[in-house]
Amino acid sequence: MRGALLTAIACAAACYEPAIPAGGRCSQSGDCPADQECVAGICGGTDIDPDPGSTVIVVGTDRSQLRDTELLREFPDDNYGDQDHFSVDDFESGVLSFDLSAVPPGLVLVKAALRVVTFDEASPDGGTVLVYRVLESWDERTATWRQRSANSQWTGDGASPPSRDPEPVAELRPRQPFTPYEIELPPDVVKGWLADPASNFGLTFVRGTSTRHVHIATRETGQWSTLTLELR
Repeated sequence: MRGALLTAIACAAACYEPAIPAGGRCSQSGDCPADQECVAGICGGTDIDPDPGSTVIVVGTDRSQLRDTELLREFPDDNYGDQDHFSVDDFESGVLSFDLSAVPPGLVLVKAALRVVTFDEASPDGGTVLVYRVLESWDERTATWRQRSANSQWTGDGASPPSRDPEPVAELRPRQPFTPYEIELPPDVVKGWLADPASNFGLTFVRGTSTRHVHIATRETGQWSTLTLELR
């Protein structure tokens, strides 16, 4: 199935007059589908209307600012860091993190909006995907269901507790494939990462009430996730 995914996204993009599909990188709104604006360099990007005196930073405009991979119990020793999506289902989850080193010091975070894009699978039933804070470090190129890096195991397989918080910090309802979704994160989560960069292990996406397989585009595509921060 994975081998056919690039073909699927190409077909989806071809349904639009523009060459760039929803969630793709853009330079102007004319590059995007008719119902999408080009915001922060992304078709359908996060549009924060800041108060006067605020600074808006979009982390993830460059793919080097993001890491993501899938954790799959069926193949517990395989790494999927080079795949074009991560899956969210029973015993399948995804992890992602952002490099926040470009965020200027001395400002107070007031809003954090995570933006993800579904790939070729979504959950039209309206069910949820839950987002948790990860509490252990992991490596994109070596993390598996069992291992968080080449030489270290997850305390909980698949980044389950205690490798993640016991309670979610956010949720999304990914009804449509090839669609961007904005998820508001509690500012205190990102404030903690900014105050202590060594604690920034990112987020994991876990099945909630969805009854369908969900795919989230990774940085191997042109539709990777971004994190928009409003600071004062």
